[in-house]
Amino acid sequence: MKKLLLIISLLLAITKLFAQNNPVYQLIGKTPEQVRVIADRVMSLTKTEYEFSHISERSSRPSYYALVYREKGEEDWKKQFYVEFRKYMIGEDKNLDIIGEPIYFLFEVRGKFLDIFPIWQRYFSPNSVQEETVRKWREEAVVYIDGLKADQKFLLTNESGLWQIRAR
Repeated sequence: MKKLLLIISLLLAITKLFAQNNPVYQLIGKTPEQVRVIADRVMSLTKTEYEFSHISERSSRPSYYALVYREKGEEDWKKQFYVEFRKYMIGEDKNLDIIGEPIYFLFEVRGKFLDIFPIWQRYFSPNSVQEETVRKWREEAVVYIDGLKADQKFLLTNESGLWQIRAR
């Protein structure tokens, strides 16, 4: 019985270790400063050169936190790239007055296919092939994130020429 418990404990520890080596863990921050570093890292993968423009927050949706980047040298708002995060409170229990620990998790990025695809390939679907993916209107990846209640599904979609990676 002790051996069985030891084996189960080791398997759980190994599973957690491998899950944390998942590149999607690099998309989780605990502070707005970490979120900015993460967003800049994501933007470094794009083919187009972008520069940080501003942070967008909505008082009606306190979990919403987006960083907006603009094509370098452009003023046209249509040439913006959004990196949106959602704030989750891990361990929160309002019934027990437990505040929990805040984390910011990448929720959505929107832009041109050539800018979105390297992000998709790096963090969500490393075996994706650019030429095959562009012909599809939708592709999905499911990743496990320790601390969230369930596996997280991400979709890469094309909506009228605007590509997005979005958590579902």
